[in-house]
Amino acid sequence: GKDIPGQASLVFDVALLDLHNPKDGIAIEDQQVPESCQRRSQTGDFVRYHYNGTLLDGTLFDSSYSRNRTYDTYVGKGYVIAGMDEGLLGVCTGEKRRIIIPPHLGYGEEGRGKIPGSAVLVFDIHVVDFHNPSDSVSITVNYKPSNCTVLSKKGDYLKYHYNASLLDGTLLDST
Repeated sequence: GKDIPGQASLVFDVALLDLHNPKDGIAIEDQQVPESCQRRSQTGDFVRYHYNGTLLDGTLFDSSYSRNRTYDTYVGKGYVIAGMDEGLLGVCTGEKRRIIIPPHLGYGEEGRGKIPGSAVLVFDIHVVDFHNPSDSVSITVNYKPSNCTVLSKKGDYLKYHYNASLLDGTLLDST
């Protein structure tokens, strides 16, 4: 061309910002998995979780903690980016996990908002709870008197004490 003479040697100074392969999948790093895990999330579950979203260099681009509100979504239904949809499968209530998402499973070459194009995304998540809308009610009997001849029935007036909590044990209410 006009600016570079023929047979010239060129020198480029390059700062590698991130690296990915379009064949890469997500990477999951378990940070804290509860000892007791009754059930792992699966496609169709409604999951409530907190997250911090950063770029590979640690730059924060979004956080549910800053809104003081969990992010709630159905898993495996395409309501979130493909990498997060996959990363939320198989979690336990109370689990903390890091999900590293390559660009083609995130916001691609275009990016979005504070996220530049071709960015690798890092999400540190904390699963608050999840359920499947088709789940039935689960009842656990902790105590039943040995002499239990009178049973309640529909229409009876009951007086009782209770503790209401989330699946992770967070107390919501108590009489």
